[in-house]
Amino acid sequence: MKGDQIEVTTDRGNHFTVTADGDDSYCRSCGEPIIWCITAKGKKMPVDIPEGDEPTTSHFATCPDAEQWRKT
Repeated sequence: MKGDQIEVTTDRGNHFTVTADGDDSYCRSCGEPIIWCITAKGKKMPVDIPEGDEPTTSHFATCPDAEQWRKT
């Protein structure tokens, strides 16, 4: 999966493509499985595990504890 392009929708309704970093993990707050991806600006971003070829969602959109991790 490392290097794969993934279509993502953010919690703010933005749509873009990120590159899978290959680091599968679990959210430290809610325990859900996530994939770490790299944005076009080189930032790491957690995304929910995609199902098939469907676009996925930024984990910030689905995690109940997202605000405690958000950088402003």
